[in-house]
Amino acid sequence: MPLDAARVVRDVLAEFTEPVRDPVWQNIELSPSMARLAQTAPFQRLRDIRQLGPVYLVYPGATHTRLNHSLGVMHVAGRMIAAIAERSPEWRIEAEEVRAFLAATMLHDVGHYPNAHSLKDLEVARHETLAAEAVQEGEVAQTLRDHVRAPPALVAAIIDATCAHPAPSLPFLRALLAGVLDPDRLDYLSRDAFFCGVPYGSQDVDFVIGEMRRSACGRVAITEKGTLAVESLLFSRYLMYRAVYWHRTVRIATAMIKRAVLLGMRDGRVRPSDLYGLTDSGFLRLLGARRHPAFVLVDAVHARRLHRQALRVRFDRRRADHRGLERPHDRLQVESRLRDAAAAELGRLVAEHEVLIDVPERNSFVTDLLVQPEDGSELVPFARAHTVFAPDVVARFGETLRSIAVIGSRRPGLDAALRRVAPAVIGAA
Repeated sequence: MPLDAARVVRDVLAEFTEPVRDPVWQNIELSPSMARLAQTAPFQRLRDIRQLGPVYLVYPGATHTRLNHSLGVMHVAGRMIAAIAERSPEWRIEAEEVRAFLAATMLHDVGHYPNAHSLKDLEVARHETLAAEAVQEGEVAQTLRDHVRAPPALVAAIIDATCAHPAPSLPFLRALLAGVLDPDRLDYLSRDAFFCGVPYGSQDVDFVIGEMRRSACGRVAITEKGTLAVESLLFSRYLMYRAVYWHRTVRIATAMIKRAVLLGMRDGRVRPSDLYGLTDSGFLRLLGARRHPAFVLVDAVHARRLHRQALRVRFDRRRADHRGLERPHDRLQVESRLRDAAAAELGRLVAEHEVLIDVPERNSFVTDLLVQPEDGSELVPFARAHTVFAPDVVARFGETLRSIAVIGSRRPGLDAALRRVAPAVIGAA
């Protein structure tokens, strides 16, 4: 029979006595079984995947890895579930559910691709799906069963919402790992800001955790006082996207990598499955071993010989021609028309990999978090709480961030030609 959550979580966390030094959280403690899990090959692969991909081209300190981040997520998650359990006397949970949650937070990125999100909108499996598969097979599954004493299927279901499992606490644990105030976001914002040397992403994690609650309906909630934490996180994400994640140079590098892989997949030189389980260095080796003109783009990125932005216009989701540019294969057709127009201006051929259009993926700042009013009355959605971040304000965050960028190689005259022909081709008016 399940015991009260506070007692169960305390007993599980009492095993976490092995410290790992971390520049963001100082000490991250592991249990012997979680230390064994961290030694598995799929987790160690994350040591060779930069958390921010090509961001290091702009911020040289941003060479931290998915492994660093994953340990940080588990650390924040342990503090979070302990604090929530102490304030939830009615909550009942099994020890294996707590262990599965902590394992899921540490393993949530084991399916991640190299180069951050450069491959995100290509026709490849979701990294959550790959992670769910990885934790249910081989040495990870065996370590989970024999040492962590957590069901691999439950760990997979916490990571990937498409996986089913009958565990009673699954909906709450899943929401705790993937919500607006989740440990993933709290770690990556603080960690990315630290390694980039910028102040925008730092979060008051102690305050956040202190104001989180488990509602009577089993959902994640925040106190009315804690809405300040949500506001801070939303604005921090916005600033980090502006200054770091979607910095112009980062977007150029991302577009170059994406184009190389897209053309390689289109022409049969790369299959989606070839990309699964790769590290950053493995990705370079894969493309280096195959021949395709576009693969020079990846070498150019890593040598920091980047294309230039010729034109930038605000993305307007109301326009069908702009929405069409979100689809990679439709974007190829528009890029072909751009090349032809630029070639006519220049009186010479323009290669397929010389002209790119970059459209960052849609990024939502909307939150469905519930807020507990100070007078103890009924929970209300965050959007209806006393906050400046009303739905129209939050919607503007995403709108102001997204732009269409026309990018060209550094061959003489190309950027000027693109500036002349691009407005008519992409609908920049």
